[in-house]
Formats: sequence, structure tokens, C-alpha cells
Amino acid sequence: METWKLEVRRAPDGYRGDLDCIEIVTDNNVQVVPRLSQEQTWDGHEEETVVWNGRPVAILKTWYGDGGRSYRVAAQEIEPLPGTEIVWMD
Repeated sequence: METWKLEVRRAPDGYRGDLDCIEIVTDNNVQVVPRLSQEQTWDGHEEETVVWNGRPVAILKTWYGDGGRSYRVAAQEIEPLPGTEIVWMD
């Protein structure tokens, strides 16, 4: 099975500009699709599936500030799905 290498880098958050967020730099046919319903995200986070060329490759978790009441992103985390490697770029 071929391993897909998803390129990402750190990005500033919506508060102090700390590099707590993630930017996906692999640019060919990458989509981020909501994963949880609104009722499941009451705790201030959401999960999205990263889809690359029609294949789910990772889960992107996003936390919002002020206990989820803010629209500003406080932090993100990415988890690769089987067959995917996360490559951190500068």
C-alpha cells in the first residue's frame, strides 16, 4: 500500500499569533469536510476530515477560544489516517 505524504506547516492562531494552528500546504485537490454534527461540537471543538484526491487522509481537530464561544481558532491538531504520513514543512 502506498503511503501518501500530506504536507502541513504551523500557522498563527486567532489570538496572539502563536503557531498553534495548522495550514495544509499540499495543494492538489485537498478538501476539508465537516465530520461532527453541530450538536456534538458544544464543547468548543470540531472535527473535519481532510480529503485528498477523493481519499480521506487525516482528521483535523479545531478548538475555538473562550470555551468554544469565540469564532477565533485557538488551536488545531491533525491525526493521519492509515496510509498517510504527516510531513511538517518550514
